Amino acid sequence: RNISKTAEFKPFNFDDEVMDDAMRPCDDITLNFFPTHKMRYEYVPADGNYRIYRNDEVLVDEDYVINNKPGAEVRVDNLIVEFADSKVTGPKDTLTINHIGEGKGLLISSGRMIDINWEKPDAASKTVFKDNVGNTITLKRGRTWVSVLDPNDPIEILPSDAPEESQEATEKVETNK
Repeated sequence: RNISKTAEFKPFNFDDEVMDDAMRPCDDITLNFFPTHKMRYEYVPADGNYRIYRNDEVLVDEDYVINNKPGAEVRVDNLIVEFADSKVTGPKDTLTINHIGEGKGLLISSGRMIDINWEKPDAASKTVFKDNVGNTITLKRGRTWVSVLDPNDPIEILPSDAPEESQEATEKVETNK
């Protein structure tokens, strides 16, 4: 099958704790992919990770549910949001994402968020995520999800240190290139 058994692979950088003075609060972020599909990530401080909701229902691992095992909730420690232009191009609403080149994004971890950039020079290359100074990002050890979202799709962010009267207010993130 001509499948290479060796390859150069550079994984993400991980550390025990990733905190940066530039990070701002993010207790809750909702990504609205389509009017019928939204993903919400709610920070759970006691666990140090995010509970995931798909269309307002907690996301569970079906294998755990079927086999009646504890821990069915799917959680994530790091969420990377990559903003990339996309459009419906084929049958059954096939989505084409322009993920070659560079763009903006977000890193959400430990109840905080920072703006990042992404680069992918060609289809065979790995996407590299960098901070606004140009350094490759470091992630908290744990499960990491990457969500690709069109820059025009709405997102809602609830900061954790907002005054109580403004908890319902959401922040609009600038995603233009």
